Amino acid sequence: MLLAPKAQKIFLVALIVVAIGAVSAIPLLSAALLQGRTLTLVEDIILDLSIGCFVFVGPVGLMLWHQLHRGYQYQKTINEEKKKLDTAINHMPQGLVMFDGARRVALRNQRYCDLYGLSPELVKPGLSFRDLLLMRREAGSLFEDVDDVLDRVGESLLEGKVHSIIRPAKNGRLVRIANQPLQGGGWVATHEDVTERQQLLAVRERAETLAREKSAQLDAALNNMAHGLACTTPKAASSCSTVAIAN
Repeated sequence: MLLAPKAQKIFLVALIVVAIGAVSAIPLLSAALLQGRTLTLVEDIILDLSIGCFVFVGPVGLMLWHQLHRGYQYQKTINEEKKKLDTAINHMPQGLVMFDGARRVALRNQRYCDLYGLSPELVKPGLSFRDLLLMRREAGSLFEDVDDVLDRVGESLLEGKVHSIIRPAKNGRLVRIANQPLQGGGWVATHEDVTERQQLLAVRERAETLAREKSAQLDAALNNMAHGLACTTPKAASSCSTVAIAN
């Protein structure tokens, strides 16, 4: 398994130190053994250092490699999970933006920028809520006063409940904004394009209103007639004739 570049450098340095100590001791020890003499003080020190390298530096190097490897694997797992989370967030049909306790952007997805015609390079973590609203106003996707929006969102967050509202956006679109307060401050806001849904609801409402009006007109017409309506036998139920209403 591969190590991170920094971990590789540290581990290689440890191995080099051990190798240098071992190689430097070999000629001296070999000469002493061949000559059949006792080791000098310098040679004895070098021998002790070589043994120390093998006994201490080697195991320490292995422990260090193991710890660095575990740390690298842990970081790799975190990065992979973060990548999966980012992919899932960016494929959401709704726009998503999260704010911290200081009212600054902590997270947002691509859909949010697309919904309001904003540049992803500008909408980054650390951007204040006010500056974000100003960007939207300049992009033509905010038709309210910035301070009014700030006050409304602030009041809804104080209630500690999810607050949902529909507001016009760019190109005549309608967006449902839902703000969810977070513990410790901040909130998560989802922005959903509900233009088609609202149009269908408006059509249905107009149809229902028209039906009620036609029904009311028919009732009024029937109530104002001087004659009633009577149908003939069931075989000719489709034909009706008027009969005088007795006074």
